[in-house]
Amino acid sequence: MSPIGYIYDSLFSNTNVNDLNSVTSGRLDTYDIGWQVFSESPMFGNKLMHRSIPPVDNFIIGNLTFYGVVGALLLFPPYFYTWYICLKGLWHQSISNLIPFCTLFLICMSSFTEGSFPFGPGMHVLEL
Repeated sequence: MSPIGYIYDSLFSNTNVNDLNSVTSGRLDTYDIGWQVFSESPMFGNKLMHRSIPPVDNFIIGNLTFYGVVGALLLFPPYFYTWYICLKGLWHQSISNLIPFCTLFLICMSSFTEGSFPFGPGMHVLEL
């Protein structure tokens, strides 16, 4: 097997490459469900509705879904400040000082596709 075939198989085996939701392991559907729940109760999210919904593996959509705007006002300022520090550091640092900011950038980027620490993929606390 060629190296390109091996990489292709490791990324796309057991998925339908013609379906973007399949390639993203169903995340697009959970984002859509999250937006629907948020639109039903934008101020307090799912905390007042107590609907059983799947974990939303996107920091922004997930927190808006579960806590609404009120909860997001508590969680988003440190999140966006972390992004600010990360991007400012990447822009203004010399090459020799970039490693911490590149690491922080990778952590910030993973917040778009994975659950936030310490709950990681598949480890979300269930709503009772």
